Amino acid sequence: MFAPVLGPKEEIVVSILKSAEKHPEIEQHDIQALLWTIIAKTKFTDYSGQIKVTAIKLLTPKQLTQLEGGALGILPFDVMEKTKEQLPSGVRAVFEAENNIRQLVASGNYTYADLEKYAIVAGMAPPRSDVPSGIWTKHPDGYYVRYFPSGYSVTKVQVYVPKELLANGTKLIYDAAGDIACPANTGSQRLAQTNEPLEADYSLKLTTICNPK
Repeated sequence: MFAPVLGPKEEIVVSILKSAEKHPEIEQHDIQALLWTIIAKTKFTDYSGQIKVTAIKLLTPKQLTQLEGGALGILPFDVMEKTKEQLPSGVRAVFEAENNIRQLVASGNYTYADLEKYAIVAGMAPPRSDVPSGIWTKHPDGYYVRYFPSGYSVTKVQVYVPKELLANGTKLIYDAAGDIACPANTGSQRLAQTNEPLEADYSLKLTTICNPK
């Protein structure tokens, strides 16, 4: 179902998704990896490798400094163990996974698969059987939207616009960058959306044929 992007890094996350539209040369995996590091509260000063390159391309200098706010950095082993003892088991696993992501990024010796292994820990809850797939949700702009994900990397989006919404000449622009496809089970993966179509051909251009009359 539809949910807005929220949280202390909301502006930065939306900015990454919007900036990515102007950089088709940046791979989806690199953008996903950058988002994972932000969720894991990684300091920008600890960034290295391709993730740092991606961050510099997609964010302004001011936004890069904002990545330091609320970041944890890499926690020493004794601090990790002491903190984990005070957390519930489910939260403990996520807390440890996020620290592992921070360690990998700081080391500079990581692959996408390495990050993915820890990042998916927070999204392993099974889907709820009492909520059918493909539920229409009303968007704040007045139209309806529903999502059909294939894993976490590809989402089929359907939009329904009631004719009454356009009756008074209202102009609607669908901007997915601020939208989250949120599962009914809040323990499952939330899916950020972008305006980039799958396997886009950027050589094609839309043209408007003017009526000479």
